[in-house]
Amino acid sequence: MQAALLCFLPVALALATFTEKDYCNRQCGDMTVPFPFGLNEDCAWSPDLVLWCNHTSGILNLGKNIPVYNISLVSGTMTVGLYRAFDCYNESGSMLDSSKPDLSITLGQQYTLSDTRNKLTVFGCDTSARMSDAAGTFGSGCFSYCREDINFTTESACSGLGCFRSFSSCGSAFVVDQETFNVSNYKLPVPPDMQKEVYSNAVLDWVVQRNLTCKEAQSNRSIYACGGANSICSDFKNGQGYLCFCKHGYTGNPYASPGCQDIDECKYPRQYPCHGNCKNTLGNYTCNCPFGMTGDGKVGCQISRLAIVAAVIDKWRRTRKQKNFRRNGGQLLKHQRVQIFTEVELAKATNNYDDSNKLGEGGFGSIYKGEIAGGTMVAVKKPKDVHKSLIKGDFQQELEIVMQINHKNVVKLHGICLETRIPLLVYEYISNGTLSQHIHRNTSTILRSWKNRLRIATEAALALEYMHSCAEPPIIRGDIKSVNILLDQNYSVKVSDFGTSVLISPEHSHVLANEIQDTWGYIDPEYLVTG
Repeated sequence: MQAALLCFLPVALALATFTEKDYCNRQCGDMTVPFPFGLNEDCAWSPDLVLWCNHTSGILNLGKNIPVYNISLVSGTMTVGLYRAFDCYNESGSMLDSSKPDLSITLGQQYTLSDTRNKLTVFGCDTSARMSDAAGTFGSGCFSYCREDINFTTESACSGLGCFRSFSSCGSAFVVDQETFNVSNYKLPVPPDMQKEVYSNAVLDWVVQRNLTCKEAQSNRSIYACGGANSICSDFKNGQGYLCFCKHGYTGNPYASPGCQDIDECKYPRQYPCHGNCKNTLGNYTCNCPFGMTGDGKVGCQISRLAIVAAVIDKWRRTRKQKNFRRNGGQLLKHQRVQIFTEVELAKATNNYDDSNKLGEGGFGSIYKGEIAGGTMVAVKKPKDVHKSLIKGDFQQELEIVMQINHKNVVKLHGICLETRIPLLVYEYISNGTLSQHIHRNTSTILRSWKNRLRIATEAALALEYMHSCAEPPIIRGDIKSVNILLDQNYSVKVSDFGTSVLISPEHSHVLANEIQDTWGYIDPEYLVTG
């Protein structure tokens, strides 16, 4: 038994300078016909790229009898259905009249059978097949014979000796797309099949123009087909002609407006992997590994040594903050009516304690202006790195005192930060500076009237009266001086800086704390003598 498969490639070429028309019908059944193809000459680049649509059946055809299943502008291929050649014999060895051992396939000059996708396949016992082009410039063939029964129902491909399922009086040969053909789904023909139209899927390579190279076509723009934006021209590798493709990173139709558009690769992570931070760029995308990791984000990211060191340092810092929080009484203070700030919040509020925000400096630390969440202006007291033995006797003592003060002429405490070795105090921000500045600054006019002088003195005295007599327990304010008296936007007094204030025990009339760290010249002589 033998079968022959012939391919005829007529020589004809017609060039035209058509562009895609908006009014063109590009639908045939479920198939969309992209430009440069069309369903009539007005809608195709050239007559050779006109396809025929049977609108009744919805089948798209190349010519009159070759069904088209797919057209790819990306690969420059077309998937079509080709008849299978087959023959059957009776018991006496004579070929049945319904056999079709010889087939001819007529393709336009724009098309060739793909030599990378297709394979000549033969089924049957002692069956041979040959194929050649019309001019006889090339030929190929193969055969199969039966040595023993082989069951290949679970196979997806067949190549070599014994490629058959069981004995049959029929044989077949066809060209098929080897990427999609599954031999286990194939059934050997039987005589009744002779009357059926059976196709195999084959792949054609096509070119938009046959007898021109890219260089030749580009020299005459009127016949150059790659008119879409971001398109490139590529010479056909298996003969004459050229095709148009989108540039790398672009998708669309390179033959027609608007052409090829940028692909946002970040929207398609399965196709364009990224294991980090994805950012789309024209024709490409970047993928940077997350902070603390190194490598190519498109391939994979690994933890860097610096990240490990940073993680250790971060853990140490968090442990230190937690330790300071507990040591500074955080478990108790977080239940009080005072806001607790984090160290990071205050650093951000003061721009990392920038010198431009520095308001002044006292015995135990510096004062910085800052802005917390919500736009509230505050003054942050950042203590100096004094010896640990002085913390409870001095700075922390101020913390305990200020938390109990509630008077209009005393600076209010907004909150505290307990994550540092020495707590940070967050006061309300007083905008008009200190009384000392107004006394020694020639441009100030607030003290020119005796009325304002007496009012300021009276308000300072009211603040002291409150601390001495109304606070519970009483507060001795040891170092009243002009730099510790602030003036707000209305020039009202706000007494501040309780560095030398100490608590008076409610059961005793003597002072509990003896350490005095403030300006000696401003301390009450009786306080110094009696303690």
